[in-house]
Amino acid sequence: MRTTGLKFLAIIAIFLSGCFDTPTGSTAYTVYFNSNGGSHVSSQEITDGAPVAEPPPPGRNGYLFNGWYSDEQLALRWDFGSDVVSADMTLYAKWNPIADHSVHTVNFNSRGGSSVPPQQISTGALVAQPPAPDLYGHTFDGWYSDEHHTARWDFGGNVVSADMTLYAKWNEVVEQPVHTVIFNSRGGTPVPPRQIRDGGTVEPPPPPVLSLKVFDGWYLDEHLSQRWRFGSDAVTGDITLHAGWAQPIEQQWALTTNSLTDPDGNTYTTVAIGNQLWTVENLRTTKYADGTPIPLVSGQDEWGTLLTAAYCIYDNKSSRYGLLYNWYVVDPLNPREIAPEGWRVPTDLDWMRLSEYLGGAAAAGGKMKSVGELDWKSPNTSATNMSRFTALPGGFRSEQGKFDLIGTYGFWWSSTPNDQLKAYFRCLFNQSSHVLSYSTTKKRAFSVRLVRDIN
Repeated sequence: MRTTGLKFLAIIAIFLSGCFDTPTGSTAYTVYFNSNGGSHVSSQEITDGAPVAEPPPPGRNGYLFNGWYSDEQLALRWDFGSDVVSADMTLYAKWNPIADHSVHTVNFNSRGGSSVPPQQISTGALVAQPPAPDLYGHTFDGWYSDEHHTARWDFGGNVVSADMTLYAKWNEVVEQPVHTVIFNSRGGTPVPPRQIRDGGTVEPPPPPVLSLKVFDGWYLDEHLSQRWRFGSDAVTGDITLHAGWAQPIEQQWALTTNSLTDPDGNTYTTVAIGNQLWTVENLRTTKYADGTPIPLVSGQDEWGTLLTAAYCIYDNKSSRYGLLYNWYVVDPLNPREIAPEGWRVPTDLDWMRLSEYLGGAAAAGGKMKSVGELDWKSPNTSATNMSRFTALPGGFRSEQGKFDLIGTYGFWWSSTPNDQLKAYFRCLFNQSSHVLSYSTTKKRAFSVRLVRDIN
């Protein structure tokens, strides 16, 4: 039985891995290049039926390159213009030995930059790439075999056949004026100034703090009528940005001993599990705890571009399983909180403690799922809901904006990020008793529960 359980776990892991991390599309094949003693040529990933991009020719001392062949006997020359790929394959380089082993001089004309010594190179050999020269007020842009800079020299592929000169190419650096951006926090904690090049944008600083006030952004004018847009507004001169402050908004949640009521009037019962108190229902609130609306994004295309907080409704229809939120709503760095005072969106550690209290991840899922097959599709494996957590299969919304897996899976965010792009979540499955733990892109929309510690 233990072996069967492990195999089933592996099947679930493979399924979720494919569901959450593997892109779909046309079949792709790998084309390898065997340079037969020449310089390395990188492999290519090619779509079924597509041609191969012809790589720069490799180099080999004492030989001249004579094309790529699809067989080791070098009888079938590959035509990059018409031949296509239908399976993984290897192309083989053909070489012709060079009878002439004369030594040639390769000079480097740095065009006003620091000097680069010449090299003595045999016929058919590669030139060793020298350190880049320097020229004040310019950036180096490579070596070229002609004075007009039309033929860039490939040190990994081009070979020498006569005395020659390579010419440096330079790009002039245009110095842009630097402007000072001053932050007037208007009584709040100080924010240091920034130095920004002309035409550049300003990274938003950490928000200042002022007792009994709520920070309301930065403004270009003292009358606070022109809000500064950090992602798009360009700096073209010295400026001062002024902090906006608003009176704090009273919390909009109503709390009792055994329930919570959100700003929309939805009531949530609670259940004690170990030393934690959890909400029994998935969140349905459309507002943060202070009453500020959370943006509703229904359109598929718009959802796919989001990097800010938003919620949605599964298939844009009313659902008894609650609303779905992207991770930016529950991000601890979000200045507005979705949970009322004393409560929080569970961290990854909170979820771990819940699983451990219920007997470990392998068994906890069954103790958390609602019973029967009204919500969970058959077979709803091991569902007892003995914890009274009453987990429901609310499905999810992908980063492309598509809804999926309602009735089969339930997904719940943690407030713990994995890295800049991903965050941790928990997942329950209708064919398993496990609580599955993964991380995924913050753009997806999952269900949300709340938790607090029991003192």
